[in-house]
Amino acid sequence: MLTEPWSIGYAGYAGIDAENQGGNTLGYAKIDNNDPASGGSISVGTGDILIDTVLGNPGANGLPTTQSLASAGGTEAECLAVVEPAIQLTQTYPIVAFTNLLTYTENNPSATAVEDLFEEVTSGSSSLPAGYARINSTDVGNIISSCIN
Repeated sequence: MLTEPWSIGYAGYAGIDAENQGGNTLGYAKIDNNDPASGGSISVGTGDILIDTVLGNPGANGLPTTQSLASAGGTEAECLAVVEPAIQLTQTYPIVAFTNLLTYTENNPSATAVEDLFEEVTSGSSSLPAGYARINSTDVGNIISSCIN
């Protein structure tokens, strides 16, 4: 993390908050007067979850292009989901990134533990660190329950 006085760098708010909890006093900028410290939410509609789709190279707008798994040479199994890249442009705090979780669909030593992890990340009840939000989606829930075994 960049800590040189009067320098500018980028770190996700969660990293800044963690540093500040450790006794540091890192500042951060608000964008469009939205403060990431006050929370916020990510709105992901059903049509924003793309099933059996992969992300490709950036398009003209800088966002990743999307391509169906079948046209990319893969086998469709309805067990792969990504978030439509364009929705990050319409969220409460305009710097949004999504973390993708990958696991095997078969022969997991503890399929229940893997399902529990995915359910906690997507629709769990425990509190998340500042700067993080869940994607609570029926589509993702269906994938978790039908694909991990």
